[in-house]
Amino acid sequence: MTKHYCHSCALSKGLISNLDPQLNFTGSSYQVDKYIKHTVEPTGSGQISIFNDPSYDNYKNHIINTAASGSVEQLDNGKINYVYYAGQQTGFHYSHGNFVAPIDAVKIVLPNDLSMIHAYPTGSLGLTSAVCDQCGNPILS
Repeated sequence: MTKHYCHSCALSKGLISNLDPQLNFTGSSYQVDKYIKHTVEPTGSGQISIFNDPSYDNYKNHIINTAASGSVEQLDNGKINYVYYAGQQTGFHYSHGNFVAPIDAVKIVLPNDLSMIHAYPTGSLGLTSAVCDQCGNPILS
């Protein structure tokens, strides 16, 4: 069963660590592919979200902000994701190349692998209110 933690409890449990703002989040070919995937307007099929500002600095800032204060979900397989409600528009959701809606949150996946960590914008409507499994404080998951 997926577990959810506030940022403080995830830090205290050693599930996450603060990211160095000097890290290069496009340092591997995998990360470059993910950066392009989530910053270039789609033309093909499927569901995709893209950041509203495609600059590297914007992308990096979303990763740093999410890692610094987002809530944490620990999946059944042990993988960790960060979730952050930005309080402002972070990007757009597309379906089969067509605009669907603006979105206002960010998710980081694979944060424990510095060659694979990447982010994508997501909508807060897809998130749910939850409580930290350790301290009971309210979080988004």
